[in-house]
Amino acid sequence: MLDAKLAKSGVKTPRWTLHDFRRTFSTRLHDEGVEPLVVEALLAHKQQGVAAVYNRASFRKAKQAALERWHEVVADIVGPITCSLSCNPQPPPGDVLALAPALDD
Repeated sequence: MLDAKLAKSGVKTPRWTLHDFRRTFSTRLHDEGVEPLVVEALLAHKQQGVAAVYNRASFRKAKQAALERWHEVVADIVGPITCSLSCNPQPPPGDVLALAPALDD
């Protein structure tokens, strides 16, 4: 869908896949000093070996900080990201992620 829109607009881009986005996300966060374990968790990679057995941490706060840093990285590339009137900063009712901060208390 995005490729079709880009082609229609006349913008020339090299062939890319969503995996390229995942690779860029990982590379940039590592370059920003985010812990590798946190980046792997954000990419939904499973831990291996003994760590998979003993480490049940969710890394919730570290992942939030990493995503906030990602927002800054993207904003540095594309310019400030602002919320318009149509933006809904509140999560929809029943959103599981909205409950996550309450679990940390």
